[in-house]
Amino acid sequence: MKKTKTGIRICAYIAAVLLVLTAVFFAACGKEETPQPRPPAQGEDGLVSFEVYMPPSKTDYYVGESFDPSGMVLKAGYDDGTVTNVLYSDCTFSTDPLGIGDAYVEIEYNGLSVRIDVTVTEAPDITDDPGTPVLQRIALESGPDKTSYVRGEVFNPTGMVIKAIYDNGFEMTVPVSETEYPKDPLTENDSSVTIRYGEFETTVDIQVSRYIIDIPDGESKAYRGEAETTDLTTMEITASWAEGRSLTESNANASGGIMVANISAAQGYLEYYINSAGEYAATLIGYYLWGNTDTVELDKAFTVKWNNENYNTRASVVGSDGGMGWNDVQRVNMGTVALKEGENVLRFDRGSGSCPNFDCFELYVNDPAGITDTDYDIDVSGGAGRWTIEAEECAVAGTPANGEGKKFTESSSDGSRTWLSNLGTAGNTITIKIKSDETKDVDMIASTAFGHVNHDSLEFDEAFSATLDGEPLTLTGTILKTAWTTFAEMKAVTLPLKEGVNTIVLTVKSVLVPNIDYFAFETSAAAIDPEDYDIDVSGDAGSWKIEAEDCDVAGTPANSADSFFGEGGGKFISCFGTVGNTITVKMLSDTEKTVNVLMATGYGKGEILAVDDAFAVTLNGAPVSCKGNEIESSGWTTFKETLICEVTLDVGVNTLVFKAAGLKVPNIDYIVFTAVSG
Repeated sequence: MKKTKTGIRICAYIAAVLLVLTAVFFAACGKEETPQPRPPAQGEDGLVSFEVYMPPSKTDYYVGESFDPSGMVLKAGYDDGTVTNVLYSDCTFSTDPLGIGDAYVEIEYNGLSVRIDVTVTEAPDITDDPGTPVLQRIALESGPDKTSYVRGEVFNPTGMVIKAIYDNGFEMTVPVSETEYPKDPLTENDSSVTIRYGEFETTVDIQVSRYIIDIPDGESKAYRGEAETTDLTTMEITASWAEGRSLTESNANASGGIMVANISAAQGYLEYYINSAGEYAATLIGYYLWGNTDTVELDKAFTVKWNNENYNTRASVVGSDGGMGWNDVQRVNMGTVALKEGENVLRFDRGSGSCPNFDCFELYVNDPAGITDTDYDIDVSGGAGRWTIEAEECAVAGTPANGEGKKFTESSSDGSRTWLSNLGTAGNTITIKIKSDETKDVDMIASTAFGHVNHDSLEFDEAFSATLDGEPLTLTGTILKTAWTTFAEMKAVTLPLKEGVNTIVLTVKSVLVPNIDYFAFETSAAAIDPEDYDIDVSGDAGSWKIEAEDCDVAGTPANSADSFFGEGGGKFISCFGTVGNTITVKMLSDTEKTVNVLMATGYGKGEILAVDDAFAVTLNGAPVSCKGNEIESSGWTTFKETLICEVTLDVGVNTLVFKAAGLKVPNIDYIVFTAVSG
């Protein structure tokens, strides 16, 4: 005979009454019992808690149906502080048909249990007899969450609730997975989406805009167009390496988590419509991801058009040889565009070269107002950074040296590189116009090749005189001897730039002049905004310390905590044991240097923990080895300095990221960087 839950409750009630009577009996006999604390329930393997994190999708049942755990999320907590998800397939629960009076289903896991409340009703009597409830219509009861779209997006039913309504008044929620709805990219002509269930249908009203960006006025601000709102019907995948993949892929570092990837078709384009209330100047910024060891030039990857006219981006994406990889988003200033009143169109046609992945683009309206891309050669706006321009893109004037018919440009035998040469006639000039959105100091660097047999080096001010906006400028750097086609970077001077366009002119003083491949402009370390970094490790040698709570910590705290920080002799990072959590430290260095990275760790598991089991470490996006280093057990609030890894810093701001690689992670009080001698 089946034991009902009502029967169980009666037995439990009788047992409780007997316990009370027993207690009264002992009290009457004068026996004194010292109350003992009741220990917490504990399951197997250190399990101390078992709870429902998210209820199942279905809690309403008809008589005779069995419990469906779909959508249920369960969590288990252990005595070592860890919290993990539990698969309902690892749990025990009844699959017997439910009946009237069943109010819950009990879920058991390793000795602990929880209850899921359910509602059980009589099912409508479905027969061929007259009067049988018949489905008459379906209706949209609520949702969906998203009803406003941009052309090219796909309808998202999340949050939508559809009701099936019968002729006897009975109503039932229809699972979204059992409905049909269009999955094609939306167009601006779509004003509703039709939802079908069997032979019945209902509609969801939506709004689809043609414009990914709408600029109502000329206020100085940034507008963004995301990859996930791109109309992808205009682009195909053709390369064999991309077979079976999508044109959109997830990337945790991309804005919105989505990028356009696998752009491999011989033809195709990405197109974006922008609506503007007036005529404004705007800086166009692109965000790209590129992980090959070479450099991809945007003007070869794409033919960029603005309002149907070809647009020279004057920009390239730095390859992974600069410390960047396929997961690192690179910000590229593509120049200035002129917004006209009404509709503007930005279009990327497939070019002849390889294509980077594409995250998003931004339009900085009136930044600064009135400057167009024809007014400058290179834009160094946007805080700290490094910007490069090919020497042959600068204005060169005068007479080439070394004989009749010579030109100011020469190329390598394979045509892969072009440089300025034959500059050695006194009075020749090189002019570079530099745009900046603020007053800042930048180091001007030239990639030079110098092979004169009678000289081991050459001072920049021996080769050139210089002016900045018409005012004399003293060049301070040294050009080292290499060879006439072997290039090396040499710093020429630090430029004090003003907001707007700055003009530097280099004038040849004598025949001793190097060949020049490109010019680079790099934010001077002294000029970097303190908000751009967490700790300054400049100097030849020393030790630099940062409190853990001053770093950027991201992710989900473990152990049901709502914060990463604990108290105990000062703040420290705790509850970090969720895989994927990150600690980010930005370090400013005035020189390239190697430093040891140490943490003050508190670890109480009574075992030795390998660092690479606790953390995956990257510096400027590149993996850092922690192999061989270990974290000793000292106690959760007793901290001991532990060597984590050794890293080599670049000049400028370096980004060091510690990502939780497992559930076993120590508490962290502070981080120390010590210079490695030699």
